[in-house]
Amino acid sequence: MKLNEIDRFLLDREGRVQLQEQLLKEYNKCTLVTVRVNYPGLAKSNFITDKIQTVISDEINEICNEVIVSKEKYKSLEGYITHFLIDLDCLSTKKLMINIEENHILGRCVDIDVYKLNEGKIFTISRRDLGKGNRSCFLCKLDANICARKQSHSINEIKLYFENKYNEYINYLKKREIISSKLSNLALKSIISEVSTYPSFGLVSPISSGAHNDMDYYTFLDSAFAIVPYLKKMAENGYSYDSEENIFRKIREVGRKSEEEMFKATKGINTHKGMIFLMGIVIAGVSKIYMIKSLLEIYKNYKKHG
Repeated sequence: MKLNEIDRFLLDREGRVQLQEQLLKEYNKCTLVTVRVNYPGLAKSNFITDKIQTVISDEINEICNEVIVSKEKYKSLEGYITHFLIDLDCLSTKKLMINIEENHILGRCVDIDVYKLNEGKIFTISRRDLGKGNRSCFLCKLDANICARKQSHSINEIKLYFENKYNEYINYLKKREIISSKLSNLALKSIISEVSTYPSFGLVSPISSGAHNDMDYYTFLDSAFAIVPYLKKMAENGYSYDSEENIFRKIREVGRKSEEEMFKATKGINTHKGMIFLMGIVIAGVSKIYMIKSLLEIYKNYKKHG
């Protein structure tokens, strides 16, 4: 018998549940995170929804990078789905996922479910486990579950919301690119200006290696240009909805990669290790201030125009 579209959708959903059970039993000490797009109707995969799912999955990958044990992404009639097995307790994991759902521009467009295996049984970690209420509807701010049951909003209204949020995210990326480029270029200018200063009391300069016999002016130039892309990445991390704690966790990982590139460029000589640490914190902090300023401007415009 040929299955209709609804039957095939339900079979795909059942297959996802079975895979979740299989993954939790295989990685029984881990917490499972599943990301699905929160889109109406049976046709859940399109350019915008696929992009949104990828953005949120990449965000989780970056935030939880150090504790991700396994990751699996595939496409079904439910759209793209990503499963993360995370070596972190379930409540801490749920807290991180709620932060994304509530604060990321695209957070309301996805469902990020958290599961844990306990005595052979699978449990869903809910918002109530952290003392929070149900998610609100992204259109009317009432309980999302009630709106869904009553079908309070048309499919076209919800689709328009997704389009608007995706466009908002694209505009955010454009602003982030401008600010992170500006800050990283200023950082590069300051690094080169410092090494170009003479006299500089035992430090490397264009005409002297100072107290150093393993490096010269050109070593510093090679190092500076090797690390500046990572300073830009730190500025991007700072221009974020995320908490200062999570931003620091991200830029610390970027800093490690920056050090690796520095040592490659200098053939093992430490030219800017301290600079990477200090400049990384400063550049991410300044970028965060730009983000807060941008949010305040949006809020003022909202209050002004209603």
